[in-house]
Amino acid sequence: MVRVKIDNEWIEVEENITILEACKKIKKDIPTLCYLKDINEIGACKVCSVEVKGVDRLVTSCNNLVVDGMEILTNSKKVREARKVNIELILSKHKFQCATCEKSEDCKLRKITYESGIRNIPYEIKYKNELWNKDRVLFKDLSKCIECMRCLQICSKIQTVNVWDLIGTGSRATIGVKNNIKFDESNCTLCGQCVVNCPVGALKEREDFEKVLDEIMDPNVVTVVQIAPATRTVLYEVFGEDARLGNLVSTLKKIGVDYVLDTSLAADFTIMEEAAEFVERVKKGIKGPLMTSCCPAWVKFVENEYPEFKENISSVKSPQQIYGSLIKTYFAKKNNIEKRIVVISLMPCIAKKRESEFDYLSDERAVDYVLTTREIEKLLKAARVKFDLDNLENFDSFSSTTGSGIIFGVSGGVTKSALKTAKYYLTGEISKERIGDELTLPIEEKKIKIGDLELNILITSGLGNARKALEDMKSGRKNYDFIEVMACPGGCVNGGGQTKEDDAKLMYEDMNQEKIIQERSDELLAGDYNLKIINSHENPEVIRCYEEFLGKPLSEKAHKLLHRK
Repeated sequence: MVRVKIDNEWIEVEENITILEACKKIKKDIPTLCYLKDINEIGACKVCSVEVKGVDRLVTSCNNLVVDGMEILTNSKKVREARKVNIELILSKHKFQCATCEKSEDCKLRKITYESGIRNIPYEIKYKNELWNKDRVLFKDLSKCIECMRCLQICSKIQTVNVWDLIGTGSRATIGVKNNIKFDESNCTLCGQCVVNCPVGALKEREDFEKVLDEIMDPNVVTVVQIAPATRTVLYEVFGEDARLGNLVSTLKKIGVDYVLDTSLAADFTIMEEAAEFVERVKKGIKGPLMTSCCPAWVKFVENEYPEFKENISSVKSPQQIYGSLIKTYFAKKNNIEKRIVVISLMPCIAKKRESEFDYLSDERAVDYVLTTREIEKLLKAARVKFDLDNLENFDSFSSTTGSGIIFGVSGGVTKSALKTAKYYLTGEISKERIGDELTLPIEEKKIKIGDLELNILITSGLGNARKALEDMKSGRKNYDFIEVMACPGGCVNGGGQTKEDDAKLMYEDMNQEKIIQERSDELLAGDYNLKIINSHENPEVIRCYEEFLGKPLSEKAHKLLHRK
């Protein structure tokens, strides 16, 4: 431990921590723009600068360590004046059209500017003007980019896809696509981690909420909204701590949505088909692992960078696409729907937007629109409807779910659910085991036994970890029978379409991203414990759909509707 003095208060803190971390210990709010713990600690924006006694220049708090006896001033006149200059210089290169910016209400730069008392910019405003095609699922507005490097570091260090790079030098420096290629030619998987970590509105997903509202208002259309398990875990972050899933269902009905369904049911169908596919591979003695297919960013990653493993990816569609197919066939018939059906997904993911546009099977799109979690609030505002905290409404029929279906949003949930159903297919035994309340480690390897089979299982999240696993397999260092990968660290609960916790909350509640992922995961894991039926193959609506419509897992009709080519 070392003793440091922060704004006239002596405290003891661990040695080898940064000034910023030491200030966090006593809830000192030091503004940051470029900082991401352990990922981007380069002091690029200089906004976190502080004054240290005995040092002539200001020092950046994010990447300078405390030393014993250090005396620090976090908000002296010298600090405030320098911070203002740094922010003004950043603003002089930033197109601050806050009224029309989709990031307006949660923009870090806007917040820091206001808190710093800046009301005019004394420098010439000169920003780079290159706006990408807004029809892309992900696009970049260079005029708003502040070169904080967060997108670059997330993409290279955590996801290891290396889409972004610093192009040019000096005043001409900008963040662009690596090697100056076109974005569409890059290996981007649309995981969205760069978007969710962008502090301004420079990176964003295509917004589709206005088109969705038009469909909802059309009397000639039947709208069906499906809500992903992970999406519900952030409702309290957006709409207040009292917000519940039933409130969202009620609110969507007030807008005019005809049916609201739970994607967790479709996850049970994914388990039924994927477990059957796995058992079939085992019985036929097919070598190599079966890889999960419910994460489109992970599938794209394999297609882009490891095409030799494409055949190992399960042919089963993701729950989103399975639900769309069944809604437009089985559900429509059951409910005597003759009008055009529009399926709208509320997802924690940007890659789901692209997935809906590239249905691998049908002539008709299974899912018509995908809204990220961030777009839900925008949809409600466009509809001039407030989130209904007074009424709780249940999902419509064809929404019953199990513990196995609801935990899809957590890393490890797919594997643990699929293997329980695979065990039932192979041995006839019905598992009573709950998933448990532990988070899957970044890379979790297990040996499990099902009947006479001993299986090597790998569960991981984050594309950097996925790359390690695939490289191990390529080199022959590791062999697996089943692999689950979620592109986003922690799984869909930390998806690229989710909300981003406010930095002030992270500061004052002593939170970090791992704790946020744990909080969100706990909500889904609690669902597993609270639901009476825990296994996908015991879901009565799933059983009924197979009996009345699909036949059995891997049947011809199941392949037609629930599998990719």
